[in-house]
Amino acid sequence: MNRKYFMAAVACAALLQIVFLLIFTGVLFPSDRAREQDRLAKWETLAELEGEFTRERLLAMAEAGGRWILRMQVREGENTGRFVYRVDAEDTVISAVFDEDNFLRQAGTAYALLVLHEATGDATFQEGARRAMQYLLSRYRVDDRARDRGYFEFEGEVKLGGSALPMLSCVHLVARGADSSLPQYIGPVGRFLFFMQKENGQFRSVDMYKNSREHKRTKWNSAIYPGEAMLALIRMYAVTRDTAYLRSFDRAYRYYSAKPDRHGSAKFMPWTTTAMAEAFVLTRDERYRDFAYRLSDDLIAKEQHLEIDDPVFGAFHESPSINTATYLEGLVDACRIAKAEDDHVRHQRYRYSIFAGFRFLSTLQLKSGDSSGQDDDLRAGGFMSSPKNADIRIDNTQHASSALAKAAMTMF
Repeated sequence: MNRKYFMAAVACAALLQIVFLLIFTGVLFPSDRAREQDRLAKWETLAELEGEFTRERLLAMAEAGGRWILRMQVREGENTGRFVYRVDAEDTVISAVFDEDNFLRQAGTAYALLVLHEATGDATFQEGARRAMQYLLSRYRVDDRARDRGYFEFEGEVKLGGSALPMLSCVHLVARGADSSLPQYIGPVGRFLFFMQKENGQFRSVDMYKNSREHKRTKWNSAIYPGEAMLALIRMYAVTRDTAYLRSFDRAYRYYSAKPDRHGSAKFMPWTTTAMAEAFVLTRDERYRDFAYRLSDDLIAKEQHLEIDDPVFGAFHESPSINTATYLEGLVDACRIAKAEDDHVRHQRYRYSIFAGFRFLSTLQLKSGDSSGQDDDLRAGGFMSSPKNADIRIDNTQHASSALAKAAMTMF
């Protein structure tokens, strides 16, 4: 036999042996036994996580985060109700300087306090949210192009999310009869959200930038704002029963569900999943439920570290950070729906993902005595930006506290 062919035959035989070995050991094509062992290992880990993160512990973590947020709130002067945006690792005092502040972060933090009030019954969280709401309303403007529309403007910018997020707090308080002055804002801001929506269902993200409606930035599309707008719309529908909000929501669903990846799948997921879950509860339309599942399943499969020996077990993305908290907010709502629908497999998968995420978050929350001799009021309860970045921000801490509080209310 030609030596060349002989060597090729030997190489092929060796390759076949390697492939057979990989198949036999379950590495290449896991056997039913290997898959079952992996499944049992995960459920054992889930039981361990559930024992570690009890409802009481989740509430304690959420409440500590909320206390830190309240300590960041300005109580007097022209910025009353506003939150100090961040505490850097080197800071030694709380300073009411608002560098790099963002109106959406202020609005989201106000809403997180209402979630904390719902979970704990502690009135100080609602009081903080109402103070924040007064600051947010100081930025409310009547639209000079149509006097029956209104929006929120901040430093010459008018954004879709900047008008949607304050409405979450507004509608929450209206639904509970907690503030009789707020219903007047629902209609005007709702009409602004309609105005920001194109015929095909897509939302424009920016209406004004640097006091200009012609600025090139008004063409930019956010991956986050559409979900915030959809959540605001479905909650406006819930409190008013005006079907115009539901029609706008459904047009957005049809546009964004067609190709969610083009909108930045991970960033798009959390607010949109919550919106879809709530729409399903209100309407029983299974399209909304299935889209929430689709977004959640894809995120877990593509982005989360779920190997128990991974040093960042539970986190999302190649560079793990506090962003994990944002995804957990959406996953908690998807888990709630899966439980209600008796989707046992998906429910268990989501629980594993969520509790794994909480283990990672627990490594980022600072406790009393963690501040290297500095004043605990500055940091205790806040969440670091990442394992390598000790800066604490209101948006990061509010997302973590909200996810923990929501889980405490729905997963036990």
